[in-house]
Amino acid sequence: MAFNPPRWRALVLAVLLVAAPLPAHAQEPVLSGIDVLLADPPQALVGKRIGLITNRSAVDAKGVSDIDRLYADKRFKLVRLFAPEHGLRADRQGDIVDGKDTVTGLAVMSLYGSLKKPTRAMLEGLDALVFDIQDVGARFYTYHSTMALAMQTAKEVGIPFVVLDRPNPINGKAVEGAVLDPKLASFVGYYPIPVRHGMTMGELAKLYNEAFGIGASLSVVPLRNWERGMWFDQTALPWVNPSPAMKTPLTATLYPGICLFEATNVDCRVGDRPFEKVGASWIDGAAYARALSAHALPGVKFAPFREGTVSGVEVKVTDREAFQAVKTGLVMIAEVRRLYPDRLRIEAKGFDRMTGASWIREKLLAGEAPAAITAAWQDQTRAFERDRAPYLLYR
Repeated sequence: MAFNPPRWRALVLAVLLVAAPLPAHAQEPVLSGIDVLLADPPQALVGKRIGLITNRSAVDAKGVSDIDRLYADKRFKLVRLFAPEHGLRADRQGDIVDGKDTVTGLAVMSLYGSLKKPTRAMLEGLDALVFDIQDVGARFYTYHSTMALAMQTAKEVGIPFVVLDRPNPINGKAVEGAVLDPKLASFVGYYPIPVRHGMTMGELAKLYNEAFGIGASLSVVPLRNWERGMWFDQTALPWVNPSPAMKTPLTATLYPGICLFEATNVDCRVGDRPFEKVGASWIDGAAYARALSAHALPGVKFAPFREGTVSGVEVKVTDREAFQAVKTGLVMIAEVRRLYPDRLRIEAKGFDRMTGASWIREKLLAGEAPAAITAAWQDQTRAFERDRAPYLLYR
């Protein structure tokens, strides 16, 4: 199956093939790993045969694809592409199949289908494996798992693994949610970290490699001028959807908590604004909004809505620094259960994998107050903040 990127990519590539790398001083204030790499490439990659795990979210400061930049740059030999969940263009659902990039002609190998961990044969002939995908800051976003599994295979075949770092779009300070119970490890949560981890992909790679024993020959090309308290819209970097539903940085802000509804029979992707509206045909939006408002949750307000047969609430973040996405999502589910105990359905396996602990669902169904549930994971959160400290790259 052929991958057909937009026509502009072919035009950009033609220009890049004869263009010199952009000077460092011409970049935006915050530079992602790809821009830092192009300005000062590590010798470990110069002249080497590179495999690239990526999707359309991996662009330079001017919005040009990593694929095009690396393929056009004669200092590198980009020879193979690997596609994660949602494919190379981050626009697909379901399994991804192998194919070919029609601009570069490079083979595209799927890491989201019958195989999720690359085989040794898939890395044959490569001198290095490079990873660059925009994360959204939530444990159950599967690109973390793709990275970890690829690191394992890179270790097995003895080639370097290089992460081109990108910002955590919902800042690198806030940590929230239970740490994943290792018994619940899956592709939507591979290592024991909280739902909202507050780390970049480069930092996670260091954590996975050292604390969880992957032991790959890992290097991270760090961001430049990024600070932990920054939100994505403060970086001046272009936002490119890393998956079909992840349309804006606001989507990413809501995602760690509102996405929990995906393990229920309540819709959290109403209309064209995923995770901003939550509802069902049997919910009274006005009553639901009143019940949620009574909790006085920090940094968020709720407004009733109706679209067609679906009614519910719109989630409006009023102060993102105070907003606690995971707590908010849990309170919202608890209120649906209180108001509609005979209607709400929770898919236990999926919910437990997303929250990270079966006891959260058990306490929720037993009617325990959400505040008590969220208080119960605070010790885990504080311990993780201490444990992650040696692997942080930014202040």
